[in-house]
Amino acid sequence: MEHEKSFKKSKGEIGAPYKVFECLVKELRNESIIMLHVSENDFFKLGDRAIASSIKEGTLAEDFDKGNLDSIFTDPKVTSSKMYSAFINYYILRLTAVLELYFKDSIKQLLKLNIDLLVKGFKETEKGKLVENLDKNYVPKKYLKYLNRITEQYSSGKKFSGKYQNYSKFLEIDENNTDILDKLDNLFSLRNDLAHLNRFPAEDLAAGTNPRLTTVSGFEYSRETSLSKENFEEVVKELLDLTIKVSKF
Repeated sequence: MEHEKSFKKSKGEIGAPYKVFECLVKELRNESIIMLHVSENDFFKLGDRAIASSIKEGTLAEDFDKGNLDSIFTDPKVTSSKMYSAFINYYILRLTAVLELYFKDSIKQLLKLNIDLLVKGFKETEKGKLVENLDKNYVPKKYLKYLNRITEQYSSGKKFSGKYQNYSKFLEIDENNTDILDKLDNLFSLRNDLAHLNRFPAEDLAAGTNPRLTTVSGFEYSRETSLSKENFEEVVKELLDLTIKVSKF
């Protein structure tokens, strides 16, 4: 009976991992607010300052040829597009990384709180061979090894939806919002494309078959997309909306 009470009590009690995710949501929102107030001209001024600093340090001649400089220093649209893209890519990489961490940390937290879940994990992960007398012969390293093994099994899967399917089945969660899962699958594919630039060849980019984030208005963002201020605002809004939905999922 105590085991049953423990199971009911520990359901949803994943405060520490959720706190990490909650802090991320707040940070991304605040950082987005700042970035949404940075104009194309602001970025170009930074480029001018970098050139002036290089001249002062003697690494660039005063009569330098602009044609020899990267366009990020000479073309305001290129400067702003690259900086806007850098923030969006950072946002995507950070959000997806913390989501994966949340899966692992929340399972591990519940395994520590819930004896029934721990027994279930041992039975299914260790092929029915429950570690005998673990509480009597407690060895921290061995205990953590089992926790990590169970955690890894139930936080892995193909695409985000596959990870979530394993995760929710193990924790007996009924929530299954296919719209959010589809969007997260797409976001993780885009994350992989951003992190591994050789994942999708040039012909995929040309054909438009590489991963991309589509906003409500139909604008599509991929790693090769040029961004105006308006486009940037659309993509950030899409990411913020998805982040909020995920935090309530």
